Amino acid sequence: YIKRFLIGISDNNTSIIPQDKDNFLEFVTSEWRPQLKIISIKQKGKDRKEEIINIEKFISVKGIKSIGNKLTSLKVKEIDILDPLPYDDMSNIIENTNDLKNETELNTIENEKNNQISLDL
Repeated sequence: YIKRFLIGISDNNTSIIPQDKDNFLEFVTSEWRPQLKIISIKQKGKDRKEEIINIEKFISVKGIKSIGNKLTSLKVKEIDILDPLPYDDMSNIIENTNDLKNETELNTIENEKNNQISLDL
């Protein structure tokens, strides 16, 4: 299973994995957009399956007590941690969206004078 959650300050001790003898913590990362490569055990007559998982798209950020999402139903031989995807500065995207919105509003106001509405994309 894989989990994504935000760490907060609390007076209570909280376990991030269920307390069971079969459960263990494989790794922890604070990367913004981590990736994994899962290599499954080879099955008779089939090639070994390798799968690259973009964790950001695989699971959203949930509460710390959530179970998480199951990575695979296949038996896993190894899990490799890949280089994370580059950080996207969302403030730049938001600014560009606001600029586009303002430009679109100006075009609409100008065209309303001519009883026409247009949208420039």
